Amino acid sequence: MSPLEVTVDLSGPFATLQRGLQHTVERVAIGLNATLNEPEAQSLFPQVFVQLMPSSEPAMTFEEAKTDFPSWILACGFRDAVEDVSSYLEDSRSVLAALAFGPKPNIPEAQFRDAISREGTQGDAFRKANFPAKISMLQKSFDLAVDLAPEVLSINRARACLVHRAGFVAAADCDSDDVLRLLWRAPVLLRRDSKGEHPLIPNEVVEEESQIVLRVDAKSRTLKIGDLVRMDAQEFMEVCFTIMTFADGLRMNVEQYAKAIGHPTAGEGGS
Repeated sequence: MSPLEVTVDLSGPFATLQRGLQHTVERVAIGLNATLNEPEAQSLFPQVFVQLMPSSEPAMTFEEAKTDFPSWILACGFRDAVEDVSSYLEDSRSVLAALAFGPKPNIPEAQFRDAISREGTQGDAFRKANFPAKISMLQKSFDLAVDLAPEVLSINRARACLVHRAGFVAAADCDSDDVLRLLWRAPVLLRRDSKGEHPLIPNEVVEEESQIVLRVDAKSRTLKIGDLVRMDAQEFMEVCFTIMTFADGLRMNVEQYAKAIGHPTAGEGGS
C-alpha cells in the first residue's frame, strides 16, 4: 500500500468564517440602518396578499416595533456569529485530524476519509458535542493552545440566553457564584503625538504630526440571574472582532501544529 499524498488547506476554515461573519455584519448593519430611515408604516409583510394575524389585536405599535427591532436584529447577529464559530471549530477539527496522520499517511484511504470527515465517526461525535466541549476536545485531542477561549465561551453563554430564554440570564448560564461574566475585546484607535496617546476623534484638527495606533482593550459585563442580555451596535462590532481574533489565533496555532509534526508551512511548499 502506497502512502497517501495529502495536501491540507490551512487557510480554508478561516476564510469560510470570515465570509460568514461578513454576511452577519452586513445583515445587522442593513437592518439597523433601515430602522433609522423607515417612516411610519404598517406591520404587514410587503407584497403579500394574504397576511397572517395570529392575534386579533396588534402586539405593538409601529413606534414600539421600531424601538424593539434594533435589539432583536443584534440578538440575531449575535446568534449567527457564534454559530459561525461552531462551524469553524468543526472545520478546524477536520484539518487537525488530517495533519495528525503526518505528511504521507500509510493507512487505507477509507480510514483517512472517515477520520477527517464531518460525517465520520470522530466528526459526528464532535458535531454533536456542545460548544464548550468542542473547544475542550481540540485542546485535549491535539494538545492545541486555544487563545481567548474564556471570552468566546462567555459569548456563547450570552448567545444561549438570547436564543433559549428571550435574553434573560438563568442559573444554567452562570458560574458557581450565580453570575454570568461576559468577556470580550475591543479595538480602540488612538492618536499618538509628542504628548502621548489620545482618543481618535473624527474630523479633529490636530496641532502636530501624529501616528494612528490600535490598542485592544479587555472589556466585561457582569450579569445576574434575571438580568437581560443587551448589546448596542458598538458592542456587537467588538464581539465580532473578538471572534475574529480568536479564530485567527486558532489558525496560527494550527499552523504551528502542522509545522511541529513535519508538514510544510505555506512558505515551504504549502500544506
